[in-house]
Amino acid sequence: FTLSTPLEREAKKYILDKQRGAGSHMEVFEKSALEAIVNASNGIPRVIDKIVNQALVIGNALNENIITSETVMKTVEDLQV
Repeated sequence: FTLSTPLEREAKKYILDKQRGAGSHMEVFEKSALEAIVNASNGIPRVIDKIVNQALVIGNALNENIITSETVMKTVEDLQV
């Protein structure tokens, strides 16, 4: 999974920087989940934050160790992004 456009690369970097800022140094999202977040948010940081935060809540409720693209898509549907 490679993000080809500058927007996609920036969005992924934004997500990973936020994770590190929160003290997490492990993989939290599957690569396909990151791609789904980028696509659903159009790279808009405020929307990325909303999707990421809710996906973490849903993933936790589902006892997921790594957030899947399915969880991200459920999140996007729930948020109607």
